[in-house]
Amino acid sequence: MIISCLGSGEIKAGHIYYDAMVEVGRLLANKNCIVTTGAFGGVMEAAAKGAMEAGGRTIGYTILGKASNTYIQTAIDCRGLLHPIACLENEQPNPTIQYAIRLGCLLSSDGFILTAGGGPGSMTELMAIINLSAKIWKKPKKVSILKLKEVPAVSWGNDMFDTLYKWGVFPAKVQKNFRVFMTPEEAVDWVTG
Repeated sequence: MIISCLGSGEIKAGHIYYDAMVEVGRLLANKNCIVTTGAFGGVMEAAAKGAMEAGGRTIGYTILGKASNTYIQTAIDCRGLLHPIACLENEQPNPTIQYAIRLGCLLSSDGFILTAGGGPGSMTELMAIINLSAKIWKKPKKVSILKLKEVPAVSWGNDMFDTLYKWGVFPAKVQKNFRVFMTPEEAVDWVTG
């Protein structure tokens, strides 16, 4: 099983979500899951670190020629996945298309664990998962939102899902596949169960 771990790239080691995602990566590795991430820092680094330290496998998708974090065993540069027509006049791969390919690679996983309160990238990933769940995927994919009780100011959670439903962007038919959890163990058990 391949699980994408998504969330803020801005947090550092010692942050409560960083430490929680190290545990998520470890737990996923112990269940023989492959951990995929966007390959950079923050949550992406933390999940890969936990998986690698537990003897698991990690895959990271990079863009813009950036190097992956040191816990990524297989780094896939999305520039290499582009069709030649997607390059600019100076033969540099189009960054917008790189981003789209990276997102597509991350969303091809079997399930997802996101930390609550990520930025626009995390919200883009969440909305893409909701849309694909509603319109494309024939087999449902589980999504765990890790919302630690120690971070009460973060508004991601059931209240956010209720609002998205009221706005018409979170269809009732996919809601059963999305759950909010307060511990790494619960998040991993749900998405892998």
